[in-house]
Amino acid sequence: STDIERGGRGKMDAQYLQENVGPALTAGLASVAAVQPDDPVDYLAHWLLKYLAVQEKKAKAGEAQEQIKKEKEAAEAADAAKATAKEERFFKLKKALEEVAATTSFKQMYDVMVKTAREQSSSDNVYLMLLEQTPPPEGQEEDPEPEQEPVEPPPEPEEGEEPLPVPEPEKLEPWLPKFTTLRVVTANEENKWMVGKTVQSPAYGKQTVSYQTVHSKELTFLPNVMVSEPPITFFDMPMPGSFAAQPVLKGEDEKYKAGGVLGLLCVDTVGGDSAATLTDEDKELLLEMGRVAGSTFERLMAEKKARKAAEDEVVAKLMEALVIPEEQEVAEEDEVDALEGKLAACDTALIGEVKKVFKDQTPPQPVGEYGRSLSELSEWEGTPSGRVAAMLYALVQEEPSCTPEDLEGKIQGFDIKTIKEETLAAAAAALNPEGADPVTKETEGLEFPAQLCMALMEAINLLKDTSLKIQKIRQEEEDARIAEEEAKKKEEEEAAAAAAAEAAPAE
Repeated sequence: STDIERGGRGKMDAQYLQENVGPALTAGLASVAAVQPDDPVDYLAHWLLKYLAVQEKKAKAGEAQEQIKKEKEAAEAADAAKATAKEERFFKLKKALEEVAATTSFKQMYDVMVKTAREQSSSDNVYLMLLEQTPPPEGQEEDPEPEQEPVEPPPEPEEGEEPLPVPEPEKLEPWLPKFTTLRVVTANEENKWMVGKTVQSPAYGKQTVSYQTVHSKELTFLPNVMVSEPPITFFDMPMPGSFAAQPVLKGEDEKYKAGGVLGLLCVDTVGGDSAATLTDEDKELLLEMGRVAGSTFERLMAEKKARKAAEDEVVAKLMEALVIPEEQEVAEEDEVDALEGKLAACDTALIGEVKKVFKDQTPPQPVGEYGRSLSELSEWEGTPSGRVAAMLYALVQEEPSCTPEDLEGKIQGFDIKTIKEETLAAAAAALNPEGADPVTKETEGLEFPAQLCMALMEAINLLKDTSLKIQKIRQEEEDARIAEEEAKKKEEEEAAAAAAAEAAPAE
């Protein structure tokens, strides 16, 4: 067994030498044979040392090349990752901006802006503030709002000529009232508590970065709020972090050019991780959001204007139709039956038409995003439209706390034939309380359902006298019938008593 072990070990030693020494030794011996030096052993020794140095140099060169290759691959991978991230960010931003641009109401636009900024920025705190005019403090006055210069009307056309168009007055630069407030109208979920919080304009006594942004109409971007001027405080406390505010600008309207400030989209990292800082990507996001919000606001305003024009057309046509037909006009000689026939015909033609528009245009609950409804009436308190709503409740003898469905039932069931003077007086008092500025069908700013209420009142006013006259005549007829019956009954009773007395035997 010892011989076997030695034989195996010998083979392993030979293999080791062949793999690790053989190549160098073979090349060295070949060089000795080729050169045939005087001292071949010394030559071989030096040759092997040089061979070792060359091999080490080659190994280092290989390692360097490998390192260069690795670094190049890493750089290419990093560039590819950056490009992918940039592309992904681009498409995410594009999709987010498309969501903002596709919104169909102002509230939806505000909510989508906040949601998008929260999802795509480095901030945990995102909120939108709208600019609102507010009353000046006691003893101070607001600057007067500028007025457009009147334009000269075109000259009268000559006979046979088309009239020239009336020139539009020149639009004014956007006006910013002195006394305003920035009010938070929406915020991300973690900051809903901020909704309703306000920042006052400098006219109230304090300059703020928010109002600097309002006046500059440009993005405010502060990576470190601790070095801002004026200093930024959050609820009167200085706190570290970043802050940015992007103005949301209005488009032009009938009076002003584009560029008025609607509000501010704000993001900050205050109150969370103090190491978090807003980045250039956040700046790009806010600038793009401001741009898209401005164009979206302009579109929504145009759509709102178109809806208002359509509603105004409905009201105008309805009011125009509220005329008693000539054949249904009441004459002095009309008997009560004729009066009732005319009233019934006018009730169908006038009040019936108003009821139909109410049913089609203002159901109890809104249909679609812009649908008008009777449920709006509860939101008008303190406005001229609110007084119209109070008139309607009095007219149909319903409480303001009733459901929109019950109110619709009362409107559709309203009967002009039974209207009472007391009801009309209560409705008139609700519409125009003593000492208040009168509200009429011409009052500016009435909500669409309120204008329909005024149309209903208009129709009622056209027919109320006829209805009250018929009720009076019928009441007089009823009173006469009852009096006749009572007289007849009394006469019969007296006759019966007389007959009984005559038939009674004499004592």
